[in-house]
Amino acid sequence: MKTRSTLFMLTICASMQAQQVTLVKDIWPGNGQGIGMFHKPYIYNDRLYFSANDGQNGEEYWSSDGTDAGTVMLKDIHEGSAHAVPDYTQYGRYPGLMEFDGYLYFTADSDGFGEELWRTDGAASGTEQCEDINTGAESGSPTFFHVYKDMMFFTAYHPEYQREPFVLRHSGGEPDISGLGDLYTTNSVLSTMWNTYNNEAGTRVITFMDTLIFRWYHTDHGLETWITNGTAGATQELFDHNPLPVASGLPDNYTVLQDSILCFTASTSEGSGLWKMTPSTTFENEFELTLLQVINADASADFSNFHIHGDRLFFSADNPDYGQELWVSDGTTEGTYMVKDIMPGNNHSDPRNLVSFNGHVYFTVYDSNLDEYGHIWRTDGTEAGTVRCSDVWTSNINRSMHGMKWQEYNGKLYIAGYHTGLGDHYLCAFDGTSAGPQWIQTEGGSLAVKMPAGLNSFIEMDDALYFAASSLSDDAGVELYKLTDTSSSIATISNGIEANVYPNPATDVLTVQSNLLGKKAVLTVYDYSGKLVDTIFITQNTTRINTSNWPLGIYSLQLISEDGLKNFKVVKQ
Repeated sequence: MKTRSTLFMLTICASMQAQQVTLVKDIWPGNGQGIGMFHKPYIYNDRLYFSANDGQNGEEYWSSDGTDAGTVMLKDIHEGSAHAVPDYTQYGRYPGLMEFDGYLYFTADSDGFGEELWRTDGAASGTEQCEDINTGAESGSPTFFHVYKDMMFFTAYHPEYQREPFVLRHSGGEPDISGLGDLYTTNSVLSTMWNTYNNEAGTRVITFMDTLIFRWYHTDHGLETWITNGTAGATQELFDHNPLPVASGLPDNYTVLQDSILCFTASTSEGSGLWKMTPSTTFENEFELTLLQVINADASADFSNFHIHGDRLFFSADNPDYGQELWVSDGTTEGTYMVKDIMPGNNHSDPRNLVSFNGHVYFTVYDSNLDEYGHIWRTDGTEAGTVRCSDVWTSNINRSMHGMKWQEYNGKLYIAGYHTGLGDHYLCAFDGTSAGPQWIQTEGGSLAVKMPAGLNSFIEMDDALYFAASSLSDDAGVELYKLTDTSSSIATISNGIEANVYPNPATDVLTVQSNLLGKKAVLTVYDYSGKLVDTIFITQNTTRINTSNWPLGIYSLQLISEDGLKNFKVVKQ
């Protein structure tokens, strides 16, 4: 059989004109970490609000219009090097920011007052504390902000009542805060309630059918479902899901499905399951409960990662027979089921980071066979249509950052992809084709930016995508970056690396010829299924690789250095 020796180049990501990554501002000059956690940034009056540290004023609130000069600290609320932004890594919560009636509200720590409710109109002079809810140096720690009708719901510590619910209204432009009654709770589970802005699914405070629904703790009934219309008299328990004395139903993950269904999770005498709440067909202004599925009869099902895709709800749950796997519900009992046992038996695949794109739900899983997080899968809601993405695309980027939200922007899905050879995360984009995700590169062909671990988000503002990242320099800190993209597809560009591989097809030895002498470079080899076969560090212009133990087939090779990236396909015969 006659074989033609051909070098196959894979498409690589970025365009010199259409796609550009730019450092917005070096907030903490040098190697300081200007941004510790780019978690839930917020857009208000055409500016991006986030927390940052310039190395002198501590962790404060900042805003940006996307330019260096226009990226400034809002106000030095806690003067000096002390931090105004609450340490949400310590308290297990992030208060976030919330726009209400023309102002941006947030929680800040100031000298002599502790963590209290603040607001801003965008100017330093218009940034002020609203009220000292927990008087003196003790903190009220307002959080769980939710706008409902003409008021903003939140909870805070009160010197007399412990943590209680409050509402804020405006009276003559000034904040007017009132409590919803002494509901008496000291339950620590409330400290992990998610705030609900940006219509995030899986919350503990939500508006459904013109009613504010939230979970709360009462000394007689434990944690159950409550409702309010914003007055103390109408704030009451709606359902006691677990009527045993002082037993908690632990309602959680309130998510509106198909407009008229409120799905949530709860624990009852039957076990931990998915429930739905619908308007009563018998009584006006009342609701009916239906158990959709008991997922764990013996313990908590550990529900998480709720995501609406079309008219169905996808989520992660723990079943004693199958472990933590992906589930789906259309709001009916028969339509609520485990999508697939991704890691067979009671091993956990731990699905996270669910996102809708290109007609599918993409997510990351834990591969217990490899003990690796972040492997990329997708699903159409069927077992057969739930597949590992390395089986359906040719890209070698088959892992992403497990704790980072993905973002659709300008027709592409942006992720922090993991490079096995370099052992770090870099910015990638996926346009929905079988080529899969591709690295974002600079005009010179090098990788654009390194993505940090931990809480990180993407957010779009004024036709640009903002995120926290660092340059490829080892001493660079994490700062605010933006990506602009006016292309309709990911473009192919020339590469800064000069390299070739031969012979192709190969038998026992494959030679890599390059201009990489004295440079840091890594060659990774993947088989046709996307499994990593080998990692070779390239330090010479000529490198010979022993391929005698490679099974026959097609292999993808990825050569990456500070100068750029190149991909090859090689046939082993």
